Amino acid sequence: MVSRQAAPPVRVCLDLNIWVADLLALHTGRSGTASQLLVDAVRGGDSPLGPIQLVISWGMLNRLEAVLVRVLQVDPSLAQQYVTMIGRYASDGPNAHAPYVLLGPSGLVPLRDEEDTHVLATASAGKANVLVTRNFRDFAHPGIQVRTPGEFATFSTADGHLVHIASPGQMVRWFREGRISLD
Repeated sequence: MVSRQAAPPVRVCLDLNIWVADLLALHTGRSGTASQLLVDAVRGGDSPLGPIQLVISWGMLNRLEAVLVRVLQVDPSLAQQYVTMIGRYASDGPNAHAPYVLLGPSGLVPLRDEEDTHVLATASAGKANVLVTRNFRDFAHPGIQVRTPGEFATFSTADGHLVHIASPGQMVRWFREGRISLD
């Protein structure tokens, strides 16, 4: 009998705008959006690419909670419950990684927005295979190689790890194809 090894989890970092888009779609009664499909995959821990491990940091979760309360006027206790639940998706994932703690400025790649710099630092530190963002243009930097404008780029960390930076639509296409490709 031939034994087959399980596929290693795809490590995915969802930018805060993906979580917000998911909530806004639910609030407005929309369904089947790319952001919703991605959040559902993380929530369920599985996708057409295989098991999914969420890569997220406490800094990202704290920022999301602040946005939910201050900008979207979500009740603070509900916002905290939502953020706690997202942290559990990471802790309960196939690799069981709790949210990361990143100390101080990353010095990684100075993007225009400090929040995006933190998201890229989280994806890099967590060895994410893919960072999914709706703000693709905010990740413009000479150290980031654009493959398809507005849809797909790559970033190589100092230790040679490759992070794919993708729009939600691109990530859903990879789900449909059953693979992440550089094409």
